[in-house]
Amino acid sequence: MTFDRPEVLNAGNAQFAADLGRAVAAINARDDVRVVVMTGAGRAFQTGVDLKALAAGELTQPDLVAWEDAMTEIERMDRLVIAGINGHCIGGGLQLALVSRTRSWACRP
Repeated sequence: MTFDRPEVLNAGNAQFAADLGRAVAAINARDDVRVVVMTGAGRAFQTGVDLKALAAGELTQPDLVAWEDAMTEIERMDRLVIAGINGHCIGGGLQLALVSRTRSWACRP
């Protein structure tokens, strides 16, 4: 699973929250998936809420609840979940890393 909004350091908006929920549901529906790797595109893992989307009213309370629900499902998965932390990891991104079973930091020169 790759967080792919590198232009905003993979900060989450409403689409991110919805996509995360769909991805988690798809993984949970498949018995053949035993390992999940979460990582970020570009120079960040994930940097939490997209503050511009939040300020513009494009990220609402139901979106944040959906994001939290997806993280709860990740935490409860009976699969190995690896957070491949490849850069900035703050706010909700740190929460995503903490709900995984394994954390891996990659340092870039």
